[in-house]
Amino acid sequence: SQQSSRLMERIGKQLTQHARLVRSVEDCESDIVLFAADTPNSWKPAALLEELGVPYDVVFVDIMKNQQSEEAYTKMNPNGRTPTLVDRSTTPPTSVFESGAICLYLCEKFGTPLLPTDPARRSEVVQWLFWQVSALGPIHGQCMYMKRIAAPLQPDVAPLMFSINRFEKESIRYHVLSRSHRGFFPC
Repeated sequence: SQQSSRLMERIGKQLTQHARLVRSVEDCESDIVLFAADTPNSWKPAALLEELGVPYDVVFVDIMKNQQSEEAYTKMNPNGRTPTLVDRSTTPPTSVFESGAICLYLCEKFGTPLLPTDPARRSEVVQWLFWQVSALGPIHGQCMYMKRIAAPLQPDVAPLMFSINRFEKESIRYHVLSRSHRGFFPC
């Protein structure tokens, strides 16, 4: 794909202040390796790593070529989806999959005020993290899929309208909910 071609031109170069794109795990210099596609789920741990100021290497997983289903990848992530984080500072290296689990692991490993130590505050943060990965993210994904992928392929979208309307209404409701709790959400 054109996207993967552009990324491959950046192999071995800094993507950000903390991230370097590498071809494979053998080329990694950092202890933290993020196997990622250019998707919202991969952006979440990348954004957190940037916020934490942790150096990390990125191995691009080309989901258009189904690389996430290859045996080497599914050994790290049995779900066969991106992202996957490998912490090479542990023996054996620790593999973590699912964006929320990766974010929780990174906060615990590196310590950050983003994940408070006070049990009540920590519980509140974890609740919102779980809400994001189990509700907000999937609803937005389904809404996008129904509107941008499924609907254009149908000669008659009428059978899809129930699903489109449901996911759109839930997306709006979730945004209203998140805006009413601005202390947890920057937007």
